[in-house]
Amino acid sequence: MSAQLSAADYVRNDQNRVWSKVGYRGIPYNDGDEPEERIAKIIEQANDLSCLSTELARQCTDWPSRYHLAPARANILRPFAATLRGSVLEIGAGCGAITRFLGEQGGQVLAVEGSLRRAAIAASRTRDLDNVTVIAENFAQFDYPAQFDVITLIGVLEYANLFMHTEHPPLAMLQRVRSMLKPQGILILAIENQLGLKYFAGAGEDHTGLPMYGIEGRYRPDQPQTFGRAVLTDLLRHGGFSALDFLLPLPDYKLPSSIITSSGLNCKGFDAVAFARQSACYDPQLPPYRNFAPELTWPVIFENGLALDLANSFLVAASPAAKPCLDPQYLAFHYSTGRQAKYCKETIFRSADMGALKIDYRRLSRDELPPQETASALPLQFVCPESADYLPGATLLREFVQIITTDGWPVAQVAAVVDCMPLEGAVWEVMAAGSEVRLPAGTAPATAAQGVTDRNSPEGEIMATIPSQPNPAGFWFWSTAVRPRTIFRAARSSSADRLTAQVEEMAALAEGVETEFPLPSRATIR
Repeated sequence: MSAQLSAADYVRNDQNRVWSKVGYRGIPYNDGDEPEERIAKIIEQANDLSCLSTELARQCTDWPSRYHLAPARANILRPFAATLRGSVLEIGAGCGAITRFLGEQGGQVLAVEGSLRRAAIAASRTRDLDNVTVIAENFAQFDYPAQFDVITLIGVLEYANLFMHTEHPPLAMLQRVRSMLKPQGILILAIENQLGLKYFAGAGEDHTGLPMYGIEGRYRPDQPQTFGRAVLTDLLRHGGFSALDFLLPLPDYKLPSSIITSSGLNCKGFDAVAFARQSACYDPQLPPYRNFAPELTWPVIFENGLALDLANSFLVAASPAAKPCLDPQYLAFHYSTGRQAKYCKETIFRSADMGALKIDYRRLSRDELPPQETASALPLQFVCPESADYLPGATLLREFVQIITTDGWPVAQVAAVVDCMPLEGAVWEVMAAGSEVRLPAGTAPATAAQGVTDRNSPEGEIMATIPSQPNPAGFWFWSTAVRPRTIFRAARSSSADRLTAQVEEMAALAEGVETEFPLPSRATIR
């Protein structure tokens, strides 16, 4: 690869490990000087540069750092990991989050980034991977003699208007990509949907920040532009791609936790909408006030076959060859990456023989787990079986949301759902009713109506008084100090004068977050 770049007049800067042509000045695109300089410094000083790096994840303090450093960024390409071991061209490397994942798959990766500073950051993120080469170049002028097995356009096609100076920039970009792809190669593309559900709910258009901007088709020729499914399909067809496979990343392509395939959307007996419903509130770009509740709207959309048309983003696998880009047995992928690396895993839902549905589990990290004899004595047990049968049914979250969004809902119905929640294995005793429980600073009881009184201690903690006569639903606590998603529930135990507390979301413990809340004697994370 070095010889081919040199023959094309590219020169390697040994100081920042970036290839470029003499006199190249870069493109006018960035996230701002302060965020990018901060990210550059974080990566330069980091010891663990891997995709699942806890060290980098702890530096996610705002949207730019989260976008460039969070482990979830790589999830968008994980379903295609097996196809990424040949020659790969990444167009638009940014600060190297996707570049890092591509390099870890073992293929020969050439990453093209128009910004000089971003190219240097991407090279720094992959400085320990000899199979990754970063080049600073405007893709419109990119000159390379070979073709590739895989080309990625992750969050790039929408910027074609800015950098492809032709009559139809998006089509010209796709045609140029097609010319650089081997006849049996695959293009992996991710882009926002112009007609995504969250934009109808009031979220600002990603590139202008203005609500309804894309939906109303107000794009100017000199602006980034997204597309609906029909228009994007037409662009890809005219660009030379005959095989198209649309997937639904949730909540969108930037930080996906779940990805549903077209097979999953069409499989009877598979509850694909559960992924959309449960991920709806985890989109960090959703506005605080919305025109409607996406988690309530998604089921109606799925029932009417509009899930792809109203997806917040598209993930597309395309090929010039008439062949499937993804095995049709795969229905969905779910990723648990907000944990320490050794606990991160991939959950694969697939169809099997005789109409059966199966679930496969795979750890994403090679980090060793504690020995069995040691693990059995630890308070946190990690369970990751190889496979399991898919069991259809309604989730507790679905039932709970349906109840509390119905006018005049009774507490007894909520109590019935709470009673179904498993306490075994993740329960520990706290103080007797009428005494005080010390919760971490930032923790708050749900409502005073539930009979929980509280006051601030001098240390900033919450002192919650547990009443002797709780309502049937028990008590709910949530903590912003530990993690926004972490919920502590206090409910009655079998003993009338005692209470038990349960951590409903164990991910915070898996992350190694310190808390003053008393730990359970034993708990399980899956």
